[in-house]
Amino acid sequence: MLYCRRGRSQYHILVLLNAIGVAMGAFACCAACVFTNPLEVVKTRLQLQGELRARGSYQRHYRGVLQGLWVVGRTDGLRGLQKGLSVGLIYQGLMNGVRLGSYSYCEALGITSYNGGSLLSGAGAGALGAFIASPAYLVSSEYFFLATPLHKAVPACKPLLLSECL
Repeated sequence: MLYCRRGRSQYHILVLLNAIGVAMGAFACCAACVFTNPLEVVKTRLQLQGELRARGSYQRHYRGVLQGLWVVGRTDGLRGLQKGLSVGLIYQGLMNGVRLGSYSYCEALGITSYNGGSLLSGAGAGALGAFIASPAYLVSSEYFFLATPLHKAVPACKPLLLSECL
């Protein structure tokens, strides 16, 4: 860490370094989201196919992950594979930014130096990040399966968001 001899300057430098570290961590998670988003799209479609029908009474469009990637890529193209990317980036940025920031704050307070403090700090930071970002995850799950553009999908999910998340 970078320290100064002046009291207030030391605090401001540490806060600035912490904010830069949190922003870089959130950006790295968002960059990874670009590569894993097609897998998330196919996973959601596999989970939701035939959800409202009796077993065996629906046509299975996706039989596995690789075949699902092939079908979505062939029918919807690259846009179909990256469907919901903007919401996924918001989710990853929120969740990991809050998680990394909360853990850094616990480190600055010295909580992680106690026995078991690192485990409790990590669990608390992860739970807080997941709680804050859960509405964005719900919207992304809905959007992966919907065939409507995002500006039409989000208002349609608003009642669902309010009933599920509050």
